[in-house]
Amino acid sequence: MHGATSPAVVGVDIGGTFTDLVALDVATGTVTLAKVLTVPSELQDGLRAGLRSLQAAGDQQLGEVRHGTTVVTNALLERRFARTALLCTRGFRDILETRRLWREHLFGHDWERPATLIPRPLRIEIDERVGSRGQILRPLDEEQARAVARALRDDDVESVAISFLFSFLEPAHERRVAEIVAEELPGVPVSVSSELLPQIHEYERTSTTAINALVAPIVRRYLDRVDETLAATEVVGPLRMVRSDGLLMTPSTAAREPVRLVMSGPAAGVQGAARLGRRLQTANIVTLDIGGTSTDVSLIWDGEPLQTAQTDIQWNIPVRSTQVDISSIGAGGGSIATVDLAGALLIGPESAGAVPGPACYGRGGTKATVTDALAVLGTFPPGLLGGDFRLDLDAAATALRTSLPGYVDAPAAAAAVFEVTLHKMAVLMREVTTNRGFDPRACTLYAFGGAGGVFAVDLARELGMPTAYVPPAASVFSALGAALSQVGYEAVQSILSSVAAADPAALAEAVAAVERRASEALAGEGVPLVELRVAAALKYRSQPQAVDVPLPPGDDVVTRLEAAVARFHAEHARQYGMRRTDAVDLVSVSATALGPDTGEWALRAVRLATTGAKAPRPPRDWHRDGELLRSVPVIELGVGGRGERHAGPCFLEDAFVSIAVPPGATATVDALGGVTLEVGDGA
Repeated sequence: MHGATSPAVVGVDIGGTFTDLVALDVATGTVTLAKVLTVPSELQDGLRAGLRSLQAAGDQQLGEVRHGTTVVTNALLERRFARTALLCTRGFRDILETRRLWREHLFGHDWERPATLIPRPLRIEIDERVGSRGQILRPLDEEQARAVARALRDDDVESVAISFLFSFLEPAHERRVAEIVAEELPGVPVSVSSELLPQIHEYERTSTTAINALVAPIVRRYLDRVDETLAATEVVGPLRMVRSDGLLMTPSTAAREPVRLVMSGPAAGVQGAARLGRRLQTANIVTLDIGGTSTDVSLIWDGEPLQTAQTDIQWNIPVRSTQVDISSIGAGGGSIATVDLAGALLIGPESAGAVPGPACYGRGGTKATVTDALAVLGTFPPGLLGGDFRLDLDAAATALRTSLPGYVDAPAAAAAVFEVTLHKMAVLMREVTTNRGFDPRACTLYAFGGAGGVFAVDLARELGMPTAYVPPAASVFSALGAALSQVGYEAVQSILSSVAAADPAALAEAVAAVERRASEALAGEGVPLVELRVAAALKYRSQPQAVDVPLPPGDDVVTRLEAAVARFHAEHARQYGMRRTDAVDLVSVSATALGPDTGEWALRAVRLATTGAKAPRPPRDWHRDGELLRSVPVIELGVGGRGERHAGPCFLEDAFVSIAVPPGATATVDALGGVTLEVGDGA
């Protein structure tokens, strides 16, 4: 391709309704966007169409592809699993069944636990036993293990999980059984708990390993199809997948450890917001990602996204891996609005998706959705994707009247849908801020996704936030976040010692070991090491869960641990409102090796590619707060000078995003193409 000095980095985010892509020219910071409808039955078809669109729009060759995906999330939500067997220590066959003895509804007589991940006939005991100090109490019966493996082969098992008692202290038995399974079931993926999650807590380790095995064949097939798609579209760069913590990994690692993709897509958007926040000197951010199927909210505090070591895919079914702390609800643009038997208006979690989609898409949908409501209210332009995708407003109005009887007219029903959706999003935002001890008034709302700009001002007002920001490429911002991500590898080693009794030599050896393993993994991919972050997992003696805190650099490991303990006390007080006096235990140490961060550099000059001057957009009517605002101005983003201020009511739009500026608010376009919204009080 003429005019390009090097292939562009491609960011991809495949959602339930749209497939978003960006091409980032790292040398110039130029961003080219593409947004196409997802093909749910064949996700690679939407990817192929998006890549073709990028190639047609930009005069550049496409290089490395950085892909955030919801393949694992969708498989877990739909329980669409491969036929999987779990090999466990004799006597511990039912650990996935017993779980933690908690109840989601303490006094609910009709409450039922989610079904066990792997049925009992496929949970098979192996003769072996490791003790609580890592000593071998019962040698592995290799002949029995081989007989089990042969039986699994005859049973057409597609994937195998291995989780033995205390294997994180002594993994020899797990490793040998994995070798036997590989010999007897060649080509069948094997998930080994001591490699995937070498940490204490038997149930969480077994659950995570089982989930990894259940989705491994699905992810492998998907990655093969993506590779074929990239080859067919002449993309020259390698493929990397976005992990749940926002870092990148190779497809081979993703195929081996797919459990690290659970929050892949949303994590890229949060990490992109953190990078942009540092560029704009915004330390505290609430991210709001409104997609077609869900709304995802996260908190960035002091410039860093909050992270968690565990999330539940369903009640009491945990996945333990480092990930950006994201809370989600089924309230996106495609979420279906219904009325229950009591007459209450409900939004989601069922979604119209891309097929048939909202009624206004004209693809056969008849149920009212949030997008239909926004179209009828006038907050969405009549043509999406630059006008190429025309909305059927009559079909949207008909769906609202039919699905939501009892309202005066379609605009009244649409206003009710908007208000209920707004309330659900506000509750979710309070959960990640106020309910955790953070003041949302000290934060800026970063709103992105297809409908982020529509809800931004109202949600900021609801939580008392003075400013909202709609970033550049807002409609495809998670794809941009993926393009800005960096490669990283994490290594973990259990220790299980009180801080007071920790052996300095053993601790120093453990830290050196995880640093070496993480660095070697990065070097094995040909990626230079630019930063090494070390953390310690600490907890109070009487508590089961640990808190990860940084282990500061230095030569004296004892001094480093003391500083980590002080940080732990402060972090525990922040998270839980108290500081305890009992002993502190050291659970594990971890190291994360990071490659070059080209995204930070690119953001210094990022700008959206434009296609020249556009014809002025015609004004349109806006139903708001029970009134009809007539002939509201529509301002084209990307045309005219930056730094212009626009007082509401007005809309700011480009080919991919609509930003609603209600009365009392003002909007300012910055040098990057983002929009700062001073929300006012709405008076």
